[in-house]
Amino acid sequence: MIAGTGALVAEGSDVAIVSLGPVLRSALEARKILAGDGVQACVVDLRFAQPLDTGLLTRLAGTCQAVLVAEETTRSTGVYDAVVEVLVHAGMNIAYIGRCGVPDVFPVQDKRAHLLSSHQLDAQGLAGAARALLAGAERR
Repeated sequence: MIAGTGALVAEGSDVAIVSLGPVLRSALEARKILAGDGVQACVVDLRFAQPLDTGLLTRLAGTCQAVLVAEETTRSTGVYDAVVEVLVHAGMNIAYIGRCGVPDVFPVQDKRAHLLSSHQLDAQGLAGAARALLAGAERR
């Protein structure tokens, strides 16, 4: 594994779910859910927050209608901003880029599955966020 190299885990052209960390499992499950709706989702495992795999992200900007960034970190300290910068620089409209993450608030204690669900980081939440992002892309 080379530092700064992400992995394209599954191919697709409608929406890319870019994950960082253990949320990859949810992204792969969301891909299956979306496939049932006829949506082709690719799944990317960033593997590193820094340096980003700008080549892989640039490729997504040219091949997918929308990109959803999913990370189990707070939105204010995550990689979303860096990913958006690369995607927009590569020509993707910012309206087609979304994110699912943990809000920057005092954390509550609960079971991991419930916390993932409440922040749209489970498979159903990611699939729903991807559908909403694609619906916005299709209206434009």
